Amino acid sequence: GRPLNEPCGLAVALGRLYVADAGNSRICVFDVRSSPFRFLFDIVSAGHSSPEQLRLHYPCDVAVATRRDAAEKEPHQSSHASLGSRGRLFVVDRDSARISAFDLHDGRRIRTFGGGMGSPYAIAYASGLLLVGDRRSDLMHIFSSTGQPLQTMPLPSWPFGLQPIGGWRV
Repeated sequence: GRPLNEPCGLAVALGRLYVADAGNSRICVFDVRSSPFRFLFDIVSAGHSSPEQLRLHYPCDVAVATRRDAAEKEPHQSSHASLGSRGRLFVVDRDSARISAFDLHDGRRIRTFGGGMGSPYAIAYASGLLLVGDRRSDLMHIFSSTGQPLQTMPLPSWPFGLQPIGGWRV
């Protein structure tokens, strides 16, 4: 594959490294069990037909959610169907102001949501929720794992990253 250009977000799950390669408008997927890491495939659009409205324009952060993580963190939930059988990769695409959910295994687009944000830049998955930092409006948008908007909270400054540690911290 092409060299990375502006890699700005990454996540590791199930032996794979997912890199938001903003400068090349793609997500690169690597096998971390090989040495050196082996490139597997990239995700360049939010759909296989790749119409312009579904292409990734500036993917700047990624978050992963596996069914195992969800079961451990949310033991009282009866179903984690929104994560599919293998989990989800959530991508925040700054220039299209949306989030896309992909199958963690093969990169197939599942859904796109969240249009109308100013400049989403950071994303994290915690306790069944997606936390999305918006740099233009200094807000954190909270979505369910299916993309349902739940809440918006003000942030003290631009979010460059989100990490759920013992609760929600920016």
